[in-house]
Amino acid sequence: MQKSGEMSRSDSHHLWRSPGLGIVILIGALVAGYWWGLHPLSESHMSSLRITPSTQAKKAASAGILTSLSGKSAPKFRLIDQHNRVISLKQFLGKVIVLTPMDPTCTTVCPVLAQEISTANRELGPLSRQVVFIGFDADPYWANTHWLRKFDREHQLSHMANWYFVTGTTSALRNVWHDYYIWVQLLPKTRMVNHASYIYFIGPHGHERWILGGSAEKALGKSYTTLIDQYVRALLTKSHA
Repeated sequence: MQKSGEMSRSDSHHLWRSPGLGIVILIGALVAGYWWGLHPLSESHMSSLRITPSTQAKKAASAGILTSLSGKSAPKFRLIDQHNRVISLKQFLGKVIVLTPMDPTCTTVCPVLAQEISTANRELGPLSRQVVFIGFDADPYWANTHWLRKFDREHQLSHMANWYFVTGTTSALRNVWHDYYIWVQLLPKTRMVNHASYIYFIGPHGHERWILGGSAEKALGKSYTTLIDQYVRALLTKSHA
């Protein structure tokens, strides 16, 4: 028998399929864009990279609304990972950092994104040693590290030495959501959440470079994998660090 939080997972992302809410969220994203100093990633911008994005990566960038960030320092944090280790952003300086919110009891979008991260990490080969993937817990109702490790086992992330699923108190998580503009809706009666799905790309010097907004869809799975792989490689070049 499933727990109440898990039982509602299939419904937790229905807001993305609701036209009315979708319009509200899109407007909110545009407003947030002005706060961030975001710039839509143009074709010429993509072509200026040292690598040439593939057709799949361009498709994923367009569908997921990949935008260029202003290059400010990424907000700091100090949380606990799935193995109860204290994790902070500064300890990974010198590496490319990929950040994303994750719900450890989600059965829809988060597992798809987890698979994309795992596959992209594998495709990076030896370069993966220069990359760190971090998942922020977006569900404080299941913040115990037991649930984080369970999610990792079920979605092929346990084997990744460079994967960190971080959590903390509700207050600490709220601070991270606020600093990274991650929209999270808590639903206390059902102990479930709705949350935005973003992927941040942070350069080796700790500067925000790109953000991929929207939800990863199964049909774009391989495309998102390719996008993660190619833009991580771009950040490993000096000109985009």
